Amino acid sequence: MKGYVTQKKSNKLYYPVIYRGQDNITKKKDYKWGSGYIKKKDAETALAKMVVNYSDNGKPVSEDESLKYIYEQWLELVVPEIYHSSQSVATAKGYVTKHVLPYFEKVSIDEIGTQDIQKFLFKLRIDKTFNENGKKVRKKVVPSAATKRKIFSILNSIFSSAKTWGYVLKNPCDGIELKSPDTPDMEVWTPEDTYYFLGLNEVRYGIYYLPFLLLATTGMRRSEVCGLRWNDYDGSTLFLQRGLDTNLAETDLKTKSSHRRIELMGSVITILEEQKTKQARISATLGLPPQINGYIITDEKNNVINPYTLTKVFRKIIKNNNAKGKHQLPVIRLHDLRHGFATTLLYNDTNIKVVSEMLGHAKTSTTQNIYQAAATRTMQSQAVDKLENILFKKGQEKRQENEIRA
Repeated sequence: MKGYVTQKKSNKLYYPVIYRGQDNITKKKDYKWGSGYIKKKDAETALAKMVVNYSDNGKPVSEDESLKYIYEQWLELVVPEIYHSSQSVATAKGYVTKHVLPYFEKVSIDEIGTQDIQKFLFKLRIDKTFNENGKKVRKKVVPSAATKRKIFSILNSIFSSAKTWGYVLKNPCDGIELKSPDTPDMEVWTPEDTYYFLGLNEVRYGIYYLPFLLLATTGMRRSEVCGLRWNDYDGSTLFLQRGLDTNLAETDLKTKSSHRRIELMGSVITILEEQKTKQARISATLGLPPQINGYIITDEKNNVINPYTLTKVFRKIIKNNNAKGKHQLPVIRLHDLRHGFATTLLYNDTNIKVVSEMLGHAKTSTTQNIYQAAATRTMQSQAVDKLENILFKKGQEKRQENEIRA
């Protein structure tokens, strides 16, 4: 392998450099630079070590410097510290194994540069399911800005770890700027819609009334609601400590800020007490210990409810209601009950820090970015309605009064 020492005119330092042939991705000549030294002799010593570490074709002698190896170390040592739920871990694994590793399969981690990361993100396509003529079809599509940022964040963490462990001299993700995700035009129910939904017989007298009520009045996530236990309830508040994923496994909450205490409305407390009584009655009928599994949200046999079941039932109830042609409910996602909770508070001038804490956001800027635009649009709509009433309705009434007097 060819190597040499060169001195930069800009800082007068000596640098060891080795030529490793053509880059597998960019097809450009690939040079690896070492650190700068004041003395040329020190740079020559460093060059000798660099040459020993690489084979004649520019590849590392050990396969332990492959991206896959670093990813596996990252998965074991770093992931438990940065991800707090099994769902988040599964998502990260999926992105890396489906997209990142196949793309960089034949490239050593120290050969991946900033340009390579940018090309990967530019070429990235993900699978998405579409309904076409009643059939589900999967297609490769350009990911949203939010998805692309998630994958980039994972890459950045892996390379940051590789740098800390000494496998690369610099993180190739440094300096890359991605487009910020657009703030979605979220669809939320009015308070009247929410009140109507909760009053439907199918909801009010069913086993899903309590979880829907909690979602609409506290801004909790579905996993947080389904993971509630009776020891989280003190008679007036709930303290969120865990979630429940769609595999019915308990997980840590999304962030440290998600561990929070939630004040409950009096009407919600009443329903919680009714749930406790109902669970005791079911247990007595089935010959089971009261509150056998400790969960608050349970079905007719006191079994825990899957979070995804809530989503399916929510969709079905809206569809059934709208098919009857009465009060038409806007078709929203279950998660949009959380959005409706937040925008209603913000519209009614609740301090944004308070709303952020109630939602479990780590930063008020997150709340600001997601909900303030929606709340502002609602306020603007209300302001226009008020202006119309002043300019036209009241103006017309005044003119009619004057005509009568004349």
